[in-house]
Amino acid sequence: MTAYVGVDVLGEDVADRPIAVVPQGKRLESLKPLLDEYRVRPERISGLSEHITLDSLIEHIKAHDTTQAVVFISREPARAVAVYDYVSGNGTASSVETEPNWRAWRAIHDFPLSREWKLWSRASGSKMGQGEFAAFVEDRILDILPAPDLTVTPNSDADTRLQELARLLNGTFAGPERMMELARGLVVHETSRVGEVINTNSGEGSIIFEEEHTDGAGQ
Repeated sequence: MTAYVGVDVLGEDVADRPIAVVPQGKRLESLKPLLDEYRVRPERISGLSEHITLDSLIEHIKAHDTTQAVVFISREPARAVAVYDYVSGNGTASSVETEPNWRAWRAIHDFPLSREWKLWSRASGSKMGQGEFAAFVEDRILDILPAPDLTVTPNSDADTRLQELARLLNGTFAGPERMMELARGLVVHETSRVGEVINTNSGEGSIIFEEEHTDGAGQ
């Protein structure tokens, strides 16, 4: 045991940092925080920078981008997080040559969500009665985009995806007027037909059951 003024040093850890027993309660303490106070500069970069705009975050990433950095995007919460010390080594974040890093140097940007987005997201999946749903749609009718024209040639990737979705569903998209009609009253008519076919030669038979649903307009 090595004795220092007011401190009994029991030994040193694997990084040659002394571990001491301080007089108050004789607790085991690492002296590294005390020794770090005498450093000219930090041992490594750490901290969090918050960016108001996405452009600011992108510029920050460009300025500090290395093979050790990784950027994460999440939906809930709507946020982009850059971790500059995610891994260490000569490889990339997906390389087997890399090793774990401290992951303490970060930059974040919280995507701003409009009031409309928050209202529709909160209402999504919520059970509503007919009157409540009609009132909600009427209050938010300006948020609903006009129905796209699926008969014209698409001029953007978004239009192409909409046409493909409509084709897969064998349906169309509702605009503001149609949404109000559905919200104020939805009438469904059901037509059922049953038929029977019998082969008298073989004795085989089949029953055909058809069911058709239409709205109040017969569509």
